[in-house]
Amino acid sequence: SRGRGPAVSGHCLLPPFFRHGRAMSWRNGFGRQAFEVTSCEDLVAALKMEGPGAPPSVAAIFPSASCSQLMGGWRPEEELARRSALAEAIATSKGVKSLRLVDAPLHLLAATSESLPASPALRCLAIESRGGQFTDEMAMRLAEAVQASERLEAFTLRLMDAAVSDQGAGIFGLAIGACRSLTSIEFDFSGTEITDIFGRALAHGISNNPRLESVMIDISSTPVGDLTCAVIAEAIANHMSLTTVVLKADRTSMTNAVGVVLSRALRQAPALRTLEVDFSGTSITSPFASALASAVTASRTLESFKFVACDTAMADRGGIALAETLKGSASLRAFKLHLEGTRISDHMCSALAEGLSQARGLRSFVFRASETEVTDDSVVELTKALQAAPLESFVLGLSCTAATNTSLEALAHATRQHRTLREVSFEALTTQIDDDAGPAVELALAQSPCLRSLALGLGSTEVGDGFGAHIAAGLAANSRIQDFALEAMRANISPASGAAIAAAIAGSASLRTLSLELGDTSSCRLSAAQEVLVSEALECFARNPVLEELCCGDFEPEWCEGLGVRNREIQEQARTLARVARWSDDVGFHSLAERHFRATVFRYFLPHGCGVIPVCFLGECGTPNSGGSQSARSP
Repeated sequence: SRGRGPAVSGHCLLPPFFRHGRAMSWRNGFGRQAFEVTSCEDLVAALKMEGPGAPPSVAAIFPSASCSQLMGGWRPEEELARRSALAEAIATSKGVKSLRLVDAPLHLLAATSESLPASPALRCLAIESRGGQFTDEMAMRLAEAVQASERLEAFTLRLMDAAVSDQGAGIFGLAIGACRSLTSIEFDFSGTEITDIFGRALAHGISNNPRLESVMIDISSTPVGDLTCAVIAEAIANHMSLTTVVLKADRTSMTNAVGVVLSRALRQAPALRTLEVDFSGTSITSPFASALASAVTASRTLESFKFVACDTAMADRGGIALAETLKGSASLRAFKLHLEGTRISDHMCSALAEGLSQARGLRSFVFRASETEVTDDSVVELTKALQAAPLESFVLGLSCTAATNTSLEALAHATRQHRTLREVSFEALTTQIDDDAGPAVELALAQSPCLRSLALGLGSTEVGDGFGAHIAAGLAANSRIQDFALEAMRANISPASGAAIAAAIAGSASLRTLSLELGDTSSCRLSAAQEVLVSEALECFARNPVLEELCCGDFEPEWCEGLGVRNREIQEQARTLARVARWSDDVGFHSLAERHFRATVFRYFLPHGCGVIPVCFLGECGTPNSGGSQSARSP
């Protein structure tokens, strides 16, 4: 399978477990940090919590149906008791505003449906279920509850590979049209047997709800056809408040005719700001892209555009048309193009580089061209254009291409000289890149004035001991890097380089998130160097109060999550102390206004042996008043 490599989202890199397979998204108003439970009793207790410690967002992740059967299941009387308790908790909870249920048993979903209309605080609800336990009957119950709710603002329903038909899925079209409080919806019916009948019902619901602002639909691997896209496009064109549309229809029977109707809708949509479409594995070709590109250029409201057409017959002609949007659009701020496994070549990339150099309003650029005929010449042109563009985020994917050290060195050189670039992601799995690219990456890390996030996907390449040493030196010299990800599966990193990288991580006072994917996925074993790197990285996590997230693939212990929570609490303590009063340089231990006193109090919360403190606890001369050898910026 094609490796997608490190990804950038927002201001931080997504860890590997969000990048592989179908990630369970927390969109539609859900925050990343949720109070997570795994049983009905804990869920009820969380819903009943009150006061300042009550969690505003709760996620209940239950064992799969097969696991429940192995555990013996629940007796009917137990199901009834749990159903009643959960229904009462949802109906009376005043603190929980967001609730997410993953693989919840049917009797708990029934309790949620019963109590949803009466809930005084619930604003966001997400239901996720994979497999056949979610039926049409349950869909109708849930749809009736959504329709009756007067407070629900965001609704997510993900039923991947579920036994739901057009009747069960279509009822939600009526529900979203009748629930006038809804502003955001997300439906994932991928792998089900829904047809164009569902598309008509959904389009009807979108048209009848004038408050909708965000619509996300995943109908991948279903029997739907062009009619579904046509009716949804018509609903979008006539909607006055819709700002975000995400449509995933990969591995369906969509044709080029869809491009015409989407183009017409995009031209007419009065408020649309974000459009994401995915037609990978379909029969679309360059005329589809050309039609869509002309509408993107003509739109005066569109700010973010993402087009995914992997494993299609897309060729240079369609790519060039998409590249022209960068020059013609006055409103575009984010441009994301995924053309892995297509027929594009350097000719299309030249047009893309020309467009990028003239896109003065663009802030985020993503181009993934793995398994194509793109070469180093294209990358050099793109990086030259990058230096002229005021970008803040740049993502380039070149896995399984003819890319060599020239590509990585050109990107590193552009990053080192760029004055606004904050996030860089480079994926080149299974290429000819080796240790010779290390010095350029080290200089980029050490000298880039703005770089905050760096992701490198270099698995199955020739990088080894030398490259690891340069990475370690670059990390040690950079006092601003906040997010770093390295994917080096099946690489030749020596124990010495592993220890050097770990030492750089341990000494960083700015690093917030760290992702390391090492070892051999086929054998699930770590090499000697990788064992050193992972073990020392975990040990530094225990001592470092700045690092909030650490992911080492499948080799991280369960206590890593607890350390992340601890470090976030330490950051809160730092903020609390910083708000007490104005600083004072007195040293009499009479008041928390004294800088020395605050530093002493704050160290009480730090792990043993840690000398990292916020920079605001430093004296005027730039050195700590008492102990500590390093400083971290106050969050």
